[in-house]
Amino acid sequence: MIFERSKGSQRNLFEHELPQDKILFWDTNFVIASLFPPSAERLELLRTKATTTPLTPDELRERGGLQYLTRRHRAAAIFMERLITSEMNVAFSTILFTEVYFTIEYFELKKVFGSKERTREELRINPKILIPHIPEIVKNWTLFLELLSNFPGRVFTINPAESGIIQEALRVRTQYLLSPNDSLHLATLLAGQRQNFVAFDRDLTNAAIDEGVHVWCNIFQKKDPGAAQTPGLADRPK
Repeated sequence: MIFERSKGSQRNLFEHELPQDKILFWDTNFVIASLFPPSAERLELLRTKATTTPLTPDELRERGGLQYLTRRHRAAAIFMERLITSEMNVAFSTILFTEVYFTIEYFELKKVFGSKERTREELRINPKILIPHIPEIVKNWTLFLELLSNFPGRVFTINPAESGIIQEALRVRTQYLLSPNDSLHLATLLAGQRQNFVAFDRDLTNAAIDEGVHVWCNIFQKKDPGAAQTPGLADRPK
């Protein structure tokens, strides 16, 4: 007899109870979203311009993206505080460290070069452009380490080189057409027999749900308390 795997579900960061087994697997974009808000200055500039001049299609898309990222940051920051105060255990693949580092580096350079494409190209041509940005990059990396310190004895990292994870990563990569890193995150989660995941990437979220995982990804409250932005974990008092 063939047993079908039960499908997972989408969970709301505000509405659903936390996992009963007290452990939640993290994806990198959740960590980044909880720590760093999008550019409030750029969003305000677009809002102001829209009151006097029609925005271009690219500017409209950018404004919509920034509005979504602002809401996602707020939801992620509130959810992270919820995990801290509930004494939840957290787990993630060790590749999360590399992804957080590169994202912090990219965010800092993007302030100078603007577009994603130009930032990547300038960095490829001359990595020395990082030199004047090193203090800020180190500062933001320290914020990430301080975040982890809020989970004393409750952070579990898994090396994707462990037996069987690569084979599983290749399976989910080819089945769901995921990126290599997303494949490793999902394979590590599945190899550890974890059933609860927090992630915002659409393709990764859909694949995880199809694999029977409950994914905390819905950032919208049924009763939103208002438009005021909640500080990120980077703004928490020391």
